[in-house]
Amino acid sequence: MAKEINEAERNNIIEYVAMDNQIKEASEALRTLKKRKGELSGNIIQCMQSRDISIFNIDDGKLILQESSRLVPLKEDNKKLLTIQFFQRNWTDPGYQVLPFDQKVDLLYEFLANQRERVEKWALRRTRNRVPK
Repeated sequence: MAKEINEAERNNIIEYVAMDNQIKEASEALRTLKKRKGELSGNIIQCMQSRDISIFNIDDGKLILQESSRLVPLKEDNKKLLTIQFFQRNWTDPGYQVLPFDQKVDLLYEFLANQRERVEKWALRRTRNRVPK
């Protein structure tokens, strides 16, 4: 047998559902805004790069073009293939044979690090002028 809820509990449920619906609508609107901001950002980055501009002064601050780069991690399959490749190249080398173990490991790490792809990414950063106190 289901128990009935009082008016205050019913109002809480109604308000909760209404807020949940508002949050869902606001999330969809935010997603649309972020998508458009990304499109505009790409256009501005292209403009700044083509004109060799790194900073746009705007009314309340600056738009700064920033470059970042990172190394792409090696996939497990590639690590194994590259390690095999490293040993096939170096195993018969007499100079490699006489190296201490820790130097051999350093050579392998250096070889693997040099095989990683570098990816560069451009982004806009907005700074705002400080408001005097």
